[in-house]
Amino acid sequence: MNRELIRRIVRSGLKADRQALASSVKQLANSESKQGHKAFAEELRSMVQQPPLDAEVQPYPTAVNGTELEKSITVAPPRSKGEAAPLVDVRWSRKSFQDMVLGDRPKKRICRFLEEYTKQERLAAVGLTPKRKLLFFGPPGNGKTLCAEVVAGELEMPLFYVRFDSLVASYLGETAANLRRVFEFANSNRGVVFFDEFDAIGKTRDARDDVGELKRVVNSFLQLLDGYTGQGPIIAATNYEKLLDHALARRFDDLVHFPAPSEKQLVSYFRTRMKPFRVDGFTPEEAAGWCEACSFSDADRIFTESLKTVALESSTTLTAGAFREAVEAYRHAGSAYDTQRRESN
Repeated sequence: MNRELIRRIVRSGLKADRQALASSVKQLANSESKQGHKAFAEELRSMVQQPPLDAEVQPYPTAVNGTELEKSITVAPPRSKGEAAPLVDVRWSRKSFQDMVLGDRPKKRICRFLEEYTKQERLAAVGLTPKRKLLFFGPPGNGKTLCAEVVAGELEMPLFYVRFDSLVASYLGETAANLRRVFEFANSNRGVVFFDEFDAIGKTRDARDDVGELKRVVNSFLQLLDGYTGQGPIIAATNYEKLLDHALARRFDDLVHFPAPSEKQLVSYFRTRMKPFRVDGFTPEEAAGWCEACSFSDADRIFTESLKTVALESSTTLTAGAFREAVEAYRHAGSAYDTQRRESN
């Protein structure tokens, strides 16, 4: 156990410095997780998530660093003009790289981004600035949204999740107006701005079915992105990068590809998931083989379904039979869905 971290935790507690205390406990949790003490690490993270005993109810989710979160939100999240629906959800992420399996290439790009962002003064000394705008792309279910949460967690910033169900409006010009409200909020508050399903508003302006409104929205986004002055990074994610407007994609400082997992990555994923449980009759390698061509999201769904099966049977052992049953159910459902789509078309 890291003695220096223990000293810092004790000093912070004695000084009642919750911000420093939470930061040190998080570092200790990461250290313990790397040593294989996953349950203890998660317990530490959960403890610093709890609000102080004398805290009042906050309008936003309580952060690991509650004081810092309160400071970062200086302007209330915007709402759409017509329906007064919230345009941004303010969330605090507890996620770290220990919570996900990521390929070497995307992980290296994300780590480089975080290093640039946390060492801005070194870049500024030689007249350089860090990357601030990232575009995540790749097939669905392979960690784009989770990685945005990881970035927010690693930077200890709130995640500003942009709600496209409220952003995209039916009235002429209202979508662009909603975008301006989102950027005004982002410019005034410190956080990670996240546009999930980005192709909903970033489609190419050459689209044949466009009636003019799409061009106005993309043009507005280009201007707002160029004029962004907020302190936090902007991340956009899409499953359909080929639909994006080329000029819009070029505005991002880095494009990070999230491919479908390799067999090696699936083995690593199942090894991590299986560690806390008693497993009988199969290995992570066999689980990965049975889940060939699955996304991380699919693998997680299968694993969770198998755990439910044994729990409902009042068992504490995850068996090969329960896991294979979950795989077969997933395959059958997917095949039935594809057949229904083909028949309906």
